[in-house]
Amino acid sequence: MPQVDYSDRAAVNFCKGMNRNIFEIKALAYYGEVGGRGNDFSDIGVELVFANGNLEVIAEAIKKWQIEAIHMHRSGHYVPIELEIFRRAKSINPNMVILETNVFGKYDQRNSSFIDCSLQISKMMLNERYVKEVGYFDFEKTKIAYNPVDCEGWDKIGVTDDEVKAFKNKIGIKENDFVIGKSGRPHIAKWSDLLLRTMPYLVKLVPNVKFIVQEMPSSRKKRVLGSKYKNYYVLLDQTFDDRQVALFYKSIDVYVHASKIGESFGMTLAEAGVFKKPVVVNSTPNRDNNQLDLIEHMKTGIIANYPQTFARAIEYLYKNKDTRIKMGEAARAKIAVAYAPKRIAEQLEKVIHVAPDEREAF
Repeated sequence: MPQVDYSDRAAVNFCKGMNRNIFEIKALAYYGEVGGRGNDFSDIGVELVFANGNLEVIAEAIKKWQIEAIHMHRSGHYVPIELEIFRRAKSINPNMVILETNVFGKYDQRNSSFIDCSLQISKMMLNERYVKEVGYFDFEKTKIAYNPVDCEGWDKIGVTDDEVKAFKNKIGIKENDFVIGKSGRPHIAKWSDLLLRTMPYLVKLVPNVKFIVQEMPSSRKKRVLGSKYKNYYVLLDQTFDDRQVALFYKSIDVYVHASKIGESFGMTLAEAGVFKKPVVVNSTPNRDNNQLDLIEHMKTGIIANYPQTFARAIEYLYKNKDTRIKMGEAARAKIAVAYAPKRIAEQLEKVIHVAPDEREAF
């Protein structure tokens, strides 16, 4: 695991899904932290080591644990420490099976020579990024494996209606407010001003709207707080507390999302589905665009690309509660089946166990 983002949650979910009767699972953060998720690993009985970029610590862990297969969640770019990890792992155990979850569909020959199978996190990343960089599709070394999303884990948190009511009261949400929300890292690249440009149209269509953002880039936060629409916003800090995250999702009626660079997977879109929330999202055909795989137009959400249409999409869900509920239930059903940790982990297990010349069948 490299750095703090939703990859950390995906790593935990992979560990949850793996068959413990066959595999002994260990976790290693080779560079940086894990977003406050250290306890998540210990809670499921997985030992976690922080290497902080120290290759000797990494090599020692591989030897101590007698590792036979490595699954690395990574960008796909050339990263010197990752290449060195691959080299050392193969020197420790020449039969080491190395798999990557390739987050951005990038390709580097130096890394690829050590990787037995590259798992792409979406059809879009495979077709529009990875294959175009490689120049061909290797059926033996390339598969699609979505990020796992743990519906059961979220359900176990057990946020009550009274807790949701208290949370909404605390942040100034009234009983009759129609609540939309967005969550994510406060990085400007993960933001689109489409969300700000929508508000003038939206408040005319849905005067009782409240927009919870957890969290907004500082430059946009300053703009919002200086605008005449500031009272329609509720600005919250980023949190790694899953109970607070669950309260956020439970408190909204519709999840909204827009990003200039699109999504290679879109974990928050999937999590909104876990909580039965339909999603209004933009399409980014010239960038990452996996949000169109996660969100099916007029089935689990609505695709809208302009401020006026984005506002009308939210208004439609506001005025059509039965449709909104139906979309949310369809979203939950899709996530619970297609992205279940056990199902995704089984794909990983097959790649590890099956001989290379037989992998094309999967």
